[in-house]
Amino acid sequence: MDAYRTILAHSPHDPNALVGLANLYIDFGWLVDAEKLLVPEVQAAPDALELRETLALTYQQHNDYVAAEQQLLEIKKRAPQQVGLWSPLIDLYNKTGRYQEAIPLAREALATVPGEVTLIDELARSYYHLNDLPAAINALQQALGVREDDLIAHYYLGLCYQQSGQTQKAISEFETIEEHAPNYHTTPLLLGQLYVQQGKTAEGKRLIANYRQVEAQAQRHKRAGMQVVHQPDNPEAHWQMAQVYLAEGAQGKAIVELKRTLQLAPNHAGAQRLLASLKNANPASQ
Repeated sequence: MDAYRTILAHSPHDPNALVGLANLYIDFGWLVDAEKLLVPEVQAAPDALELRETLALTYQQHNDYVAAEQQLLEIKKRAPQQVGLWSPLIDLYNKTGRYQEAIPLAREALATVPGEVTLIDELARSYYHLNDLPAAINALQQALGVREDDLIAHYYLGLCYQQSGQTQKAISEFETIEEHAPNYHTTPLLLGQLYVQQGKTAEGKRLIANYRQVEAQAQRHKRAGMQVVHQPDNPEAHWQMAQVYLAEGAQGKAIVELKRTLQLAPNHAGAQRLLASLKNANPASQ
């Protein structure tokens, strides 16, 4: 963060620094900070599409889908030929269950860039959620033909095969994911359940147990993160988030949250002690 802030102190409208800092704010759940940073910049430079897209992501993280859609539609309006920029809008439609709107938009974009994997994945997601499994499978196989390591395609293809009763094919897809990206979405749970059904009980139970452990930590992270999002000026929210990061081994992020805690509550004894301890253990963090 400090590096981006230094750049912005000298060049306040540097688009790369603005996007970089805003994305860090989003990553930490500091959505109010991201909005304060981006809104005036987008108003001053309405054709700065990357800034507008990042602002849309900020709104989406805040569950303000109406505001996010407005920004993404404005991008489409201002750059109608840059169909690669439509992916976030299609993703928003998928996330909000508007599959019938996502499909024609994805098809229109793919007519211009037929090999764009992100767009193919979004189209396949729409088909899957509408239970059009043959169309989803066809799109996912097309995506994998372009990019073999497309984890999203492997994941949804596994779901399609599982739902259509093609168990061995589903296992194969989930095994591919587990090999390259353990703990990807619900893959360990789904694969573990299929293993148990196939008689590989010990391996299946191990995967399920691992998934539940990781998911429990993810839920702790989510709960703490939501407190930061909804109470950005509450030092205790940042203090709790710092401890979650520390438990996850993300010491750098813990330090950032501890500093934020102390900005809001300079006499917070717990944050003072923990920050001093972390700095002593890692002088480079200072």
